[in-house]
Formats: sequence, structure tokens, C-alpha cells
Amino acid sequence: TLTINLNIPENSLDTIDYTKLKTNLTTDHVVYSIDAKAGVIRAICIDETAVTIQTVLTAIENALKANDVANDRMKAYTVSWSGVNDKSAEIKGQTVDANWKLNSEDYAEININTTGLGNDSVMVKTYAYLAGSNKTEITIDKLPIDPEAGKGYVVNIANNTTLKSVYITKITAGSIDLTSATLPKTNVPVVDISVEYSFNSDEYRAISIESEIFEEPITLYAAKTSDAGTDLATFTYDQIYTLLKSVPVDSEYINVDDNNLATDKSYEVFNWTDKKDNENYALNSNSPAGYDLILNAEYKTFPVIFMVNGQAQLVYVQYGEFSEASCPFDTTGMTVWVKSDKSIFDFGMSSEALQEELIKSTENAPLTLIALFSDSTETVYVTFNAGTDAYFDADKKIDTIIVPVAIGTTADKIPVPVSPSKDPAAGKSYLFAYWATDDGEYEFKSTNKVSDVGLDLTANFVEYTFTINFFVDDNKYIVLYCNGDLTYDSSAKEVDVSKVTGALYDGKTYLAADIDADLTSKLIPTKAGYQLVQWNDKDGKMMLTLGLDKNGYVEVTNAGFSKISANTDLYAEFEAADYVIIYSGNTAAATNNMVQVGTVGEPLNFFSDATFSNDGYKLKEWNTRPDGKGTSYALGSSFTLNGEQFKGLSDVSKVDNVPAGITNGFTLYAIWEKSSSGSGSGDNTDGGDNNTDTYLLA
Repeated sequence: TLTINLNIPENSLDTIDYTKLKTNLTTDHVVYSIDAKAGVIRAICIDETAVTIQTVLTAIENALKANDVANDRMKAYTVSWSGVNDKSAEIKGQTVDANWKLNSEDYAEININTTGLGNDSVMVKTYAYLAGSNKTEITIDKLPIDPEAGKGYVVNIANNTTLKSVYITKITAGSIDLTSATLPKTNVPVVDISVEYSFNSDEYRAISIESEIFEEPITLYAAKTSDAGTDLATFTYDQIYTLLKSVPVDSEYINVDDNNLATDKSYEVFNWTDKKDNENYALNSNSPAGYDLILNAEYKTFPVIFMVNGQAQLVYVQYGEFSEASCPFDTTGMTVWVKSDKSIFDFGMSSEALQEELIKSTENAPLTLIALFSDSTETVYVTFNAGTDAYFDADKKIDTIIVPVAIGTTADKIPVPVSPSKDPAAGKSYLFAYWATDDGEYEFKSTNKVSDVGLDLTANFVEYTFTINFFVDDNKYIVLYCNGDLTYDSSAKEVDVSKVTGALYDGKTYLAADIDADLTSKLIPTKAGYQLVQWNDKDGKMMLTLGLDKNGYVEVTNAGFSKISANTDLYAEFEAADYVIIYSGNTAAATNNMVQVGTVGEPLNFFSDATFSNDGYKLKEWNTRPDGKGTSYALGSSFTLNGEQFKGLSDVSKVDNVPAGITNGFTLYAIWEKSSSGSGSGDNTDGGDNNTDTYLLA
């Protein structure tokens, strides 16, 4: 590559048309890249053929001399090249600088002083000396102005997308007025030329608009009268906004598209604010607009789908904030990101490049990024397709999840996504059944391996028309999916379950063929401290009573329905179990226990100090251990045993005084303390007055 710096001074009006330069710049075995903003040309050799530096420089000079490329500059200046000594050398990464020398015998550099547009400047333009003037006069063959300067868009006229002159221009060289001069104009003295712009306030008013989508506030204009002289006192927000959507994309204004997005797609505009009254207005409001406005905008968010180990989530990322941290999943151990086309995606690219990738993402074609956990060259892909009208997410945006796995992975090691759901249609709902290949149901077992070309799986569903939901303590416990009536034959005491197409229990889906005795047994739920009585409807009416047959299988003993044909909720009714508290006197003399019967979930009061007597001592409290080092309970205090506590009770069925049929209970031991009336049997105190010591009499 050969780099050529053209070094055109920033204040020169003798510029280069880089578009036409590139059109005219051709060299065999070379392609050219032009950075117009930096004024740099790069000549890149495209094959092994040797190309010399001089060949390229000659091609550039010839292109600069082509018509309308740099006519004025090439007449007024002579270009030479520096940076390399041997221009006959082959191109091998060198850099060459252009040097421009004024042809001072024939041309003068004239200062052009421009004022009135808010960015006063002093530029330089070359003009040829008038022959015979001894370098005191020049010929003006071209006015030193930008033909678009002093023009603007006028919102309230026809053809408002055509620039109109809203400034009055005056051009002078000393005492000579060049504004309307016939060109070429001779006998102009060699002096600075002034270009003065003054706003035409008689015909126009300026409208200042600031917005996040503009680097600086822009100015539009409103005509005071029409061409016919009709008063145009007002203009609307809609007129301004319609203009912003219509101005050419390559204009100095950033325009807005029909989706209310700025040209570069980074911002979304949403309304106007009139700074004078601080009121907000709709983008297309027909209300009269003011002259000092804010076009309110905010960074747009873009959809990105992240897929990690079978998980998938759509997130909306704001422009400027796209990074690897946008991923909501743990990616520990991952190797690289790929897009849905399996091409590598590098979050290490520049922030600007990342945002450029982001703005390509749309609702219909969101950017999808997949985390790999193996070398990309040793990875294959398992694609889970939800199928027609089926999705993995509630927002119905994700219908495919791609899971990368290492070549040779067995099926039991594939991270399987959550089951998709399918939209109801024609009165039918759908229950996910299984994943399938073209050959049928796919089994995720260790004997199956993912082939070197990957694996495509499609969701299969079974139909149902209604559900029967079983609730335990208001929590959904089991769901039966039915594709027809569920009927009960009272004479045979049988429920016809032939229309049950599936069930859901503990997060797992069962098809009808998979509903076995083990799953059926769950219809008699276990709840610590309670026993199922029956299943009731929402009004408390008995709908189903279940029991166990002689083989221990669940059977229907009674039903409160003849047919269920629609969604039905059933609620478990339980009966609380009884238990006993066995009170021990905890003394050698008190050998008889006392028994108190309680019911799970119902409060009771522990026995009081009148339960046992012990001469010289008074009953202090109850304790779960005879040595007093267990849990203590105050005499007569309230107590309620819950189901979890019931599970930990001992079998007391063989303890004396325990009522028949009650098998669970626990023992409380009397804890004694010496009374103030004196010592009794077993007193081992020193006879002092201290009556606060506790004694356990065994």
C-alpha cells in the first residue's frame, strides 16, 4: 500500500471533488481508497505485479487535471511529492506528501472574509492576475461563495423541500460591488474580498430547533407572506415534522423516517416542546408552532436474543449500551459468540462498530447471539424448532432455540430448552408432547449421539379442549388435559379417562400413555399431619373421593359429577390428624403419665401446675427432655402443632393411656423448683433460703 497525503489547506477554496477524482483515478494492478475527509489516498496493489510509486503519482496528477476535479487548484499551483527519495521504487508501505507551490507570477491568493452566517471565516481563493497590470489587478471568473450558503428550508410554502435564499448576499472587493457583476470581471484590485450575509427578516422568520438527534440546533424558516402576498402568520408542528421527514438524506439536516427514527437509527423522536410556554405537542399536531422548539428524542432500543445452554431470552438494548454485559445469563466457561448464521461475533470490536451491529436488529429479524462452550471448529448445533404458531416465550418472539454442543455429545448431555407453548386454534388448545426428528420421537439418552452435521428437532403437541386443575392449599398440584368429556359411571364407580390426553405434575408433562400407577397415586396427595378426605369444587361441593384398592392402587369411591366438559378447578379437602402429649411427673413418686389429645393445626393449652404434686417443690415448666436441656414450655401456655412438626413425632401407640387410633405424640417432662415452705423427699439443697434452684427428681 502507498499512502498519499494531499495536504489541501483547510482554509482553501480551491478544493478537490473527491467523487470525480476517484472516477478518473485508474491504474492497472491497483485499487484506490479515498478518505475525502482526511484528504488521503491509499493505493493498494492487488496482485504480485510490481507497481512503482511514480506510476501511481502520475495517475493521481492526471486525475486531478481531469475536467471539474480540481481545475482551479491545478492551474494556480504546481504539485510536487516528498517523503520518498526513489519514486521508481516498488510500492511497499511508503507514505508520500503532496506539496503545493503557488504559481505566483500568474496567480494571487486572495483572502475571502465571510460574515453573517454565525461562523465568520477567512478563506483563501486564487485568481489570475490581469495581464499588464503588474500584479495589481485580478480577474474574477468565479464568485468566492458556496452557492448553497444563505439558503434554508421554508416550512410553510409549497415545494418546501427546495432550498430558498433566506439571506441577502453582498460581495465587495474594496469599492467594487461584485454581487451582481457580469463574470468574468476584470480590473479588480488585489485586495481582500468581503462576503456579507444578512438575514432577510422582511420576508422570513427563523425557527430554532434543538434535539438529541442534532449535533447543534438547526434552523428552519417560516415565510411571512405567500408569493401572492397573502399573510402566513402561522405554521404547524405537522408542517415542520413533515419537512424533516422529506429533506434529502445527504443534506446538512438529520432527517426523520416514517417510523420516527433519526437517519442513523440511533434515536427515536416522540414529541415537541415549545420552549416559550414549556408545553408539549404531538409530532403531527396541527397546533400553531412557536419559533424556539425542542424535538424530543431518546435513544432507541433494539431487540437482541441471547441463547446460552438451551436458555433463550429477548432483551431490549439501548443504543450506546450494547456490550457482553447485556446478556442475562451466566456464560462462565464459554469460548465465543456466534450469530444465527454461525458466523463469529466479537464483542471486542469498537463500541462504535458494536452499535452499528445493534441498529441492524429489527423486530422481524432480531440479532441472535449464541454462546459456544467448545471450540467453534469442533462444535455442531442442535436446533429446537417450536413449530407453527408455537413459541418459547410469552411475548411470542422466540420460536427457535439453537444449542451448540461439542461433536460427539450424547443426547442425554444436550441442554434441552423449556417446552414451547402453542397458540389455541378452532377451539383446540395444545400440550407439548415431545421433540421429534423426521423419523419420529427423539430420545435424549446416552446411546444417541449428535451427528457431525448437527440435529434438527421439532416440537410435537397433543390437542385438548379443557383442563381439570387440582389444587392443594391454593397451589396448582396436578393438571389433567382432556380432549373430550370426563364421565363418571355411578353404578360401576368408574371414571372414563379415555379422553385424557396428558397430565402435568411437578413441572413434567406426561402423555396419556405415560400416566401410570405412580402418577395416579399423586391424586391422593400427602400432606404432613393431614389426610385427604375428598376433592371439592370451588363451592365446596364434593366432586371426587378416592381410596386404595386391595393392591394399593388408587380407585374412585365416589364422585359428585356425571360429566365434566369444561375447565374445572378442584380443591383438596383434608382432615387434620390427632396426636397426644404425654406429661411425665419426672419424679420417682409420680409414675403415672397424663395424656392430652391435640389436633394438627388447632391450638391447645399445656397443662397447668395442678397436673402433678411434689412435696416441697412447685412445678416450674415443661421440657422436652427430663434434664431440662430441651425445649421449654410455660405452664398453661398456648401451643399449635403444624404438619411439619407432626412428621417428627414419635410412635406412642404402645404407651399407656394413649387413646386407640392415635399413633403419634411427644412427651413433656415436669421441671421442678424448690418451694419456700421447706424441703421434701429428695431435697439435696444445703438448707439455705435460696429457693430459685431447679431440681430434677428422677
